[in-house]
Amino acid sequence: MHASLFTWRGGIVDVIAIFDAGTALAYRAPLPQGGDPFDPIRVTWAFAGEPIWAIRGVLALPEPGGHGEPVFVQTPPPLCAGLAELAGQNRVIRPPTS
Repeated sequence: MHASLFTWRGGIVDVIAIFDAGTALAYRAPLPQGGDPFDPIRVTWAFAGEPIWAIRGVLALPEPGGHGEPVFVQTPPPLCAGLAELAGQNRVIRPPTS
């Protein structure tokens, strides 16, 4: 499994997790301070399916505050709830290179 995230100002995260060649999960979530980006309480957008479509979907989202931004807050789908367990405690989080 590979998971990546992008943190926006204002505590919004875009997350993508690729499980295998045919399964991926992507979502946008408001992240409370100190919250786990891989265990969202609420999401404003989510997609599960083939990795190419998950990647395209999350990259096509408008930036927070932009026209067309998803704003309807909803309960995360079940696959989101299991992501933190799958990621485990041995995560390696690397900041992007400049």
